Amino acid sequence: MILRTLLFSIFLAFAQAIEITGVIQPNAHLPSAALLPVSTLLTLSAPGVEYAVHPSSSGKFTFYNVTAGPSYLLKVDCLTHAFQPLRIDTRFEEIEVYQTFKDNEWEHRGAKFVYPIEISPSTKAEYYVVLPLVLLTNEASIGI
Repeated sequence: MILRTLLFSIFLAFAQAIEITGVIQPNAHLPSAALLPVSTLLTLSAPGVEYAVHPSSSGKFTFYNVTAGPSYLLKVDCLTHAFQPLRIDTRFEEIEVYQTFKDNEWEHRGAKFVYPIEISPSTKAEYYVVLPLVLLTNEASIGI
């Protein structure tokens, strides 16, 4: 009896696990996904759970064994390009993709996108480098 319950629990866990797939599409900001740094990381998160994958050189990605049911936030962390986050709903093992924004109410769903996920960078990342101020002095003027 205990073995049967255990096997049923394992079966149920695998039955509720889904795969979420997508691709990073080239655009004016990114001519080819192969140009993304290898450190590029996609994270799929919900309260208490997080999945992470790196895209392939073709831009394809798959999150394996994702628990169906909750809504997830998909973020792309990349040093060279900025990506908008997406909301991924997985109720009843159906996958729906929505646009979302930082500080947006979670109950508010944005525009619905196609599935499998197609995501492109919104811009190239720009960084400002602050250099320390170094005072150069003339040795002769200070009497050395």
